[in-house]
Amino acid sequence: MDRSQRLSRDRDVSIFAKLNVKFNPKGTVTHLNVQNQIMLICTKGQALQMIRLQRNEESSIPLSLALHDRISAVHLDPTGNHALISTNGGDNYYLSTRTKSLKPLKRLKNHEITAVGWNLELSKDSDTSFIVLGTSKGILMETSINSSGNMNYLKTLANGLPLKGKPSSEVTSLHLSPCSEYSSDGAESKWMLLVGMPSRLFCLSGIIDPSKQSAPPPVVGTMFSATMLDQTVATLQPLFKEKPQCLSAASKQDSMPSRVVVYPVAKNEIPSKFVWLNISGVVFGDLVPSCSDDSQIVKEEVTVPHKMIDGKLDLPMDIALTEHHALLLYPDRFVALSLLNQKVMHEELLTNESLHIGGMTRDSASQFMWIYTESSILKYRPVDETRFIWKIYLDRGEYSKAIKMTHAMEDQKPHQLVLKKLAEKQIAEKKYEAAARTLISSAEPFESILLKFTTAGADGRNGLKLLLELKLKDMQVITSEDKKRRDLLVCWLVQLFLSEMAETKRLATDVQIQDSPERQPERSLKQLRDQLFVFLNNRAVREAVEVNKKQIYDLMLKHTEYESQLQLAKSLKDYTKVIDTHIHLQNYKAALEVISTQGEPELFYQYSPLLFPYIPREMYTAWTNNERLLPSRLLPTLYKCHASKEMTDAAMYYIKRTLIKAKKERSGVDKQMQNFYISLLANYGPDQLLPYFESYGKIRKQVPYDVEFALRICLEKDAEHKDLSRCCVFLYCVAEMFEQAVDRALPIDLDLAKECVRMMDERPAGDNISFILPFGDFEDRPQKYSTEMKRRIWLKIARYVITEQKDVAACMNLLKESNNILKIQDLLPHFPQFTKIEHFKEPLCASLKDHSGKIQELQREMREAAEVANEIRGDMEKLKTKFTIIKATEKCEKCKEKALTRPFLSFACKHFYHRDCLERAIQPTLSEEEKEQYKNIKEGLEQCRHPQRAADVQNKEFQPWVTLNKKLEQLLSSSCILCGPKMIKSAVRPLLTEEEYGRELETW
Repeated sequence: MDRSQRLSRDRDVSIFAKLNVKFNPKGTVTHLNVQNQIMLICTKGQALQMIRLQRNEESSIPLSLALHDRISAVHLDPTGNHALISTNGGDNYYLSTRTKSLKPLKRLKNHEITAVGWNLELSKDSDTSFIVLGTSKGILMETSINSSGNMNYLKTLANGLPLKGKPSSEVTSLHLSPCSEYSSDGAESKWMLLVGMPSRLFCLSGIIDPSKQSAPPPVVGTMFSATMLDQTVATLQPLFKEKPQCLSAASKQDSMPSRVVVYPVAKNEIPSKFVWLNISGVVFGDLVPSCSDDSQIVKEEVTVPHKMIDGKLDLPMDIALTEHHALLLYPDRFVALSLLNQKVMHEELLTNESLHIGGMTRDSASQFMWIYTESSILKYRPVDETRFIWKIYLDRGEYSKAIKMTHAMEDQKPHQLVLKKLAEKQIAEKKYEAAARTLISSAEPFESILLKFTTAGADGRNGLKLLLELKLKDMQVITSEDKKRRDLLVCWLVQLFLSEMAETKRLATDVQIQDSPERQPERSLKQLRDQLFVFLNNRAVREAVEVNKKQIYDLMLKHTEYESQLQLAKSLKDYTKVIDTHIHLQNYKAALEVISTQGEPELFYQYSPLLFPYIPREMYTAWTNNERLLPSRLLPTLYKCHASKEMTDAAMYYIKRTLIKAKKERSGVDKQMQNFYISLLANYGPDQLLPYFESYGKIRKQVPYDVEFALRICLEKDAEHKDLSRCCVFLYCVAEMFEQAVDRALPIDLDLAKECVRMMDERPAGDNISFILPFGDFEDRPQKYSTEMKRRIWLKIARYVITEQKDVAACMNLLKESNNILKIQDLLPHFPQFTKIEHFKEPLCASLKDHSGKIQELQREMREAAEVANEIRGDMEKLKTKFTIIKATEKCEKCKEKALTRPFLSFACKHFYHRDCLERAIQPTLSEEEKEQYKNIKEGLEQCRHPQRAADVQNKEFQPWVTLNKKLEQLLSSSCILCGPKMIKSAVRPLLTEEEYGRELETW
């Protein structure tokens, strides 16, 4: 069966369904009561039967009555544990359904109990706690009965309630309950008692203390027990101190019918509704036990009068109450009236049983209704009792109740209808936010819902915002499509907020509105901005905001909402956007503060070019405070410093500080930074340039700047700043261009030119190996610059002194200052023809003396050379007769065999080698040139004819072989392979050749 068929079937099913009950009574059923699945049946007015419905267990309760006495009432408490049976003759019995024991209540003799107010809150399986009994004479009594049938006490509460001077009437109904949730600690609490009488409904309330209820006294004798019981004070006596409140029926008859029922009847639940059946009609009302005014506890809402049929009142036989309906039992039918509109919601004719219907009871635990006749029992079960209640709520405009009721229904169409009606009402009343909360639960297409708000214009904007927020909150983002929809909703909501903020700002510009105390646009704008960021910071939309932050930034920019843009960027920690916004607003110091706070070097590199022209001093401070910055990365910013003096000063201070720090820490500085600083000094501080160069010394390898660049800058600016001429001279010297340095220095300062030449003597050629030379050999180091070059430069100085200064004496002093590099003969050609000889006398004498000493030294060296030649000649003559004695036991150093067994070579170190052993051993020690020579000799020997006899050696035919053999012997005998120079050189030779090393690697 599909859903539509099932729903159609449910609409046809009554809200109270009749269930089949298999029951064969042993006689005429006169009374029936069912509570908590315990059924008590009275047959023939004298027999009592108990059935446990859950177990389908039947028990007969023996009951001894007088022949003409009949059971008048069967009272069963809501728990099904305790029962009271009353007879017409005034006998009363207590029945414990657990023990099935029936005990007579002798103290109630001659009282026909017509109603019992059970204590559902305090009753136990073993005790009823205090209960109220009502009699046919209108007497109200309080008692407590244990499961053994013993009455702990019995106290009369009232001998009839005041009925405006009328005699007491029968008590038809009693209901006892606390007025609030009962506390188990037994403290004082307010209780109420409803007393139903014909044409009267009394309500009594008061504060009682249940803990003062006396425990059962020990039974020492019947006469003593009765005395002690009489002394017990009734727990409910405080309820009867004041005149009770009363509802009266509009009738003068004090006869039946009269019955009061309440709902709910359950432990820990306070009754909230009542229905009173009286002679005038059916009274519907509410109970408000918590009301401090006792007169307001019982509120009569409406009375449905009895109908007249054939001139007679159509009176119900019995009544019951459910959550939504009042159930009326008529002699021929079963009717359910709605508590809301008192209309008939269910009516069933009891055709077969109409002549013999006895009454009706409702089991408050199982919610079943039981109708009994003389010979049968009918059972009714509520079937979706709320099925039509929602329509009543909807018609009455009680939408919240209708929504609550329809929400639990299987068919959700009623629920959607209620939501639609409520939303239409709210939109008509321009309650758009309430309509949004309603429609978010609606199944109506989202597009049509949106249309309801968008067509409302500005009035519906708040509702539309709330609707989108609720939609986002309920949205489950799983797929990529879900994310797209979520992102779209977020952007739309932001657009709505921004539009409203823009409108508020436009209102703020209206002078009249600004002056009005009723409108405060600035406060409204702040509230809107706060609402926007409450939304943006919501966890449900945070991801969408982060993903779509560019689009949201663009929306804010479109509405010129820079403050919101800044706030959003800060919340997202998007510091780049924060800085960009500050710069756009020309808040340069604020942008720099963000950069400095973050301390990220990349932010400095990115934004320094933008900020430096506006706040150069602040930028200088920020740079110096951040130790993580690389000065070289700031060069693009520093290059812009020519725009203003303030920028130039900041750039120079920063570079100077950087260079000083690098020099102290002996760390490197980018050459571009050095070069740029040189160009700045050349343009804006030429007097500082020479000290800067001098601080790094004159050795080119040790200076950190580009000498050629510095020299070019100084030469270009020399015409503008005279101080740069000395810088040029200094740089020429650093570049070791001493001739150019002297040429540049001579017009400036003669001493400066001399200093340039002297610097040539400070640079020995062997600077890089000086650490391995003895200290005493410093003078013997090879000089980098030749004497001829020094003489040429000194000669330039001398020529300048002669031609420009015409100072012969000063020129003569140059001979000493040059350390005798200049000679008098070098200077003579440059003097004028008529120069006096007296200026040259001393130098000439010194020159002649020097030449004489050199001639004598040369003669001494020639004599020493002749002596050495004679010694060598004598040694050569001795070698012709030199010989070596070789013992027969001498062995080859390689193969360890006797040397005389094969041709061998003997060395002066007394090492002997077979020729073939030596050839193999010497191979690794040969240089590439020697290897090539050895190869050529061996190839030549193979091609030549070998002499067979010693005499053949003199034959010219074998001369090529003899020549090659001598060359081979010379190669082999050049040095001993164990102690000769070749062995010493082998100490630095790798153990493996490259080929051998490669092969060895392949084996790993």
